[in-house]
Amino acid sequence: MAGIRCPPPPGLAETLAEWQALALPPGSVVVASLPSGANIPYLGEVFARLGLVPAFVAPSLPSPRLLAIVEDLGARALVRLHMTPDLTASLDLSGMQRSSADFDIALVRTHPAPAVVQPGDLVLMTSGTSSEFPNGCVHSLCALCRNVRRHARAIGLQSHDRVLIKLPLYYSFALVAQALAATQVGASVAIGSVPFSVKEFALELRRNAITVTSLTPKFLQQIVDTPDRILPSTLRTLTVGGDVVPVDTARKLRQRYPELEIYFTYGISEAGPRVTTLNACRADDDALQTLGEPLEETELQIAPDPESPGTGELFIHSDTLLKARIGRNAVDPIRVIDGKRWLMTGDLVSRDEAGRLSITGRRSDFLMSQGEKINLSAIKSFYQTIPGVLEARTRPPPAQNQKPPYALELLVDRSQTAASDPEAVRRELVRNLRRFEQPAHLTITPVDPSQHFVIK
Repeated sequence: MAGIRCPPPPGLAETLAEWQALALPPGSVVVASLPSGANIPYLGEVFARLGLVPAFVAPSLPSPRLLAIVEDLGARALVRLHMTPDLTASLDLSGMQRSSADFDIALVRTHPAPAVVQPGDLVLMTSGTSSEFPNGCVHSLCALCRNVRRHARAIGLQSHDRVLIKLPLYYSFALVAQALAATQVGASVAIGSVPFSVKEFALELRRNAITVTSLTPKFLQQIVDTPDRILPSTLRTLTVGGDVVPVDTARKLRQRYPELEIYFTYGISEAGPRVTTLNACRADDDALQTLGEPLEETELQIAPDPESPGTGELFIHSDTLLKARIGRNAVDPIRVIDGKRWLMTGDLVSRDEAGRLSITGRRSDFLMSQGEKINLSAIKSFYQTIPGVLEARTRPPPAQNQKPPYALELLVDRSQTAASDPEAVRRELVRNLRRFEQPAHLTITPVDPSQHFVIK
């Protein structure tokens, strides 16, 4: 990831020598659980030079999940700001030291890394759920560079641009589609503060004379809901990814900022990660929720779904697809058709009369119960309209053979006591869902909304 021009954190100039002294074999996986900041791209550069394979994960991961990732990836080292006693007691350590950049490095005697992982690779982690551990997507760094060069051309990113990265860098949308893309074209980078604040975002854009930045629909909505024009005239390009942008939100954004170049992008970690780009400035209202055009050297195919007439699973062919998926729940998402590797995305799409594709849900979002089809995506969307509910997640129930065959977890604002009342939520559930749609198990998890991110 060499070439990212952003101020390095103090002491990081010594990091290369420190990691060289650790003498980890090339191809060793290093799990880095660090807050979003300049440490992440600079560590990525250090690891690439030494042939180490980074896997960046959120610093908020609970210890059991972090330990499982270290084990699944066969990691030889774990990096955190501070290593907690429960982690050090659970890891099979061969050494521990404090970096000059003020984070802890734990050297681990663990299972061998999967054979598919080699020097020059990077592992992108999928998000997982609260009860299911995430998987790792093993990518060649060379393939990722091809992907982001194509993405850069699709959005017009150039060497003179100044890119603000406001999203957490341990997610592929920011790490690959922004930081690595800027590296490939020679653009300069500023890394913004988290959590997201509309006021601070506007200040950072002005302070750094930013020309290109990216947001998720959740944060874009906050921009649109602000009555004033807060985006400065220096901002030329805004890209949006992570989910579908509501049509009304897109309309309001275009009306308020007619001079802004706006691109809606679709991506998936397994694909490299960017896949399609929609020029939202030129698209008519009917096309605003379609996928747009695939990147260069990228093909899309629909596998018909007999259970959902008119829709099918999206398959992607590209030379930037993952090498393999690894982890305790990992399933190979690649299917070879006529000698070509196709990624089975799990995303259901439909094609309109003009041939445009739109995401309609996930394959896992449709279940059968009592002879009826349950649309889990619609159920999750409903719960996210309840005040205080930040996110709704579905997963298999804790016990087998329960009907309906899914469990529901609601992440709620811990300050919203009404939303944290299980009985109140259950009453709302019974009132708004049909009997066969109600989950087998309900969990309500209070969280701090300032630390809550949903990025795909």
